[in-house]
Amino acid sequence: INMASNEVHIDVVEEMDGYFVDYWKQMITYKGKVITQMYEKGSISKEDVTEISELVLGKKPGRKHAKQSLYCSSMGIGALDIMVAYQIFQNAVEMKLGTTAKLWDNPMWE
Repeated sequence: INMASNEVHIDVVEEMDGYFVDYWKQMITYKGKVITQMYEKGSISKEDVTEISELVLGKKPGRKHAKQSLYCSSMGIGALDIMVAYQIFQNAVEMKLGTTAKLWDNPMWE
């Protein structure tokens, strides 16, 4: 699983047995991603790639056997950021760390 654009060389990725992305249409718009480079040179197509949603919904399989090498390129999912931040917040509260900040006098939704 790569977290940035150029963490792995394209030749290494092209040797993988399976490819996973969070959202194909978004992924191929980012020129720095190896998956995008492979798509642009014609060594991979949408049919070669599984979106994470297809995996979760059981529409496509993940690992087919234990020795399979898989590659996942993620642009990131905002919900994951929120979950991680909330866990960090909960840990800080439990450990009595941090400072309470006043963000507004009256929230806009009141």
